[in-house]
Amino acid sequence: MAEGYLKKQDNGRYGIDDYIDLSCGRRVEVKTEYGWITMRVEHDGRDYFFINDGISFYPKKVYVRY
Repeated sequence: MAEGYLKKQDNGRYGIDDYIDLSCGRRVEVKTEYGWITMRVEHDGRDYFFINDGISFYPKKVYVRY
């Protein structure tokens, strides 16, 4: 398991601390003010985003564990 802030990498994917590369289908937990939410990484043809039960967003600065 790894925890840290997401960072957009040179290959366009999000990663954690430059050593974990998150691609489509990966499950991560995103920390919110209400606790941890399990989400899935997806791609819309332009960029990667996170989705779970109708909630989706393009991350800016979030804390995740994988």
